[in-house]
Amino acid sequence: WWYVSEPDIRESMTRPALPLLAGFRLSPNSTRVLEETTRIIQTYSRPGDDVFTFPNIPGFYVLADRWPHSKVVVSWFDFLPDKYARVEASRLRVNPPAIIVNLKLPEAAWTMHESLFRDGNPLGQRNIQTVILELTEQRKLYQLYFSGEVSPGCVLEVWHKKTQQAVKGSSRDKS
Repeated sequence: WWYVSEPDIRESMTRPALPLLAGFRLSPNSTRVLEETTRIIQTYSRPGDDVFTFPNIPGFYVLADRWPHSKVVVSWFDFLPDKYARVEASRLRVNPPAIIVNLKLPEAAWTMHESLFRDGNPLGQRNIQTVILELTEQRKLYQLYFSGEVSPGCVLEVWHKKTQQAVKGSSRDKS
């Protein structure tokens, strides 16, 4: 992920329990973040539910075997044109997904990319960022289940829709 730091390879001694990461050795923090995020996605969504990751973390779709209900898999600034970012923001506002995984980047990342790719004009991804803030913090449709700094200034948040109950048989299912 852009702007996310990882410790020296000599600190990568943890073996993730995720089947798709068999054979990998990661730092303890990376392992915790990947496993916890994947667990939350799987716990609070069913196969076929809409899941959305933003802006550059599509690996969680693969790890959790949950996918967005759109063709937008990567929302990164040099990948998704502004027009389609605005369309995706509208889609999210009208049909909020079961899960939102949001990597909050420092403002410097946004302004640098606006300078590099948009001649200083706002990125269309700001519309998606606004909708995520609206759904999660303003309208309070979601519960924050995980929040952790993955690098200085970069916070990964995992939100599940308040109407989403733990999937029966999951580790969070109380019945």
